[in-house]
Amino acid sequence: MRRAQIVNQWREDALAEAIELAKPNPPTVESIIRAYLEPMLTGSHVEDPGWKNYFALVAYVNNAPGWGGRLMAQHFDLLIRKFLDALRLALPGMNEKDLYWGYNCFSGALTLALAQTGRIDHLSGGVCRSDDLADACEHMVHFITGGFEAARRAAPAVQAPGTPRKREIKSATA
Repeated sequence: MRRAQIVNQWREDALAEAIELAKPNPPTVESIIRAYLEPMLTGSHVEDPGWKNYFALVAYVNNAPGWGGRLMAQHFDLLIRKFLDALRLALPGMNEKDLYWGYNCFSGALTLALAQTGRIDHLSGGVCRSDDLADACEHMVHFITGGFEAARRAAPAVQAPGTPRKREIKSATA
């Protein structure tokens, strides 16, 4: 609980700064994503064993059904909603379903980075290191920003609930 309060304050301060710096315009998607990730994944604290254990715990709890969802909701949902509101400002008219699925993908990427499993080390043959959270942060910022922006461009702003989205799939020979 103590570390969640610290991380939430860091993120809230970074989000407020991103919003203030953008005025009178809305903040950019990238500045919002940076405000969410950088306070957690960059800085000297990421090397501290206590923070490493905390990150592993967050990764585990975020993926645990039942009590994990309740803990995440209790400690993070209020702040996450502020970030979702900021994304709504940056992406006016974005489909709500896409916004929430985008956040889910975002959260999954963050959770995997926090787990520091070593999987990317193995897959990349050492090109990437799961313990290099600052590098993971920079790559996630660009990838997640692009994902939100692409989802906004790809979908109509309003879609009837329960209506499946139809997208044309062009064949390679077309």
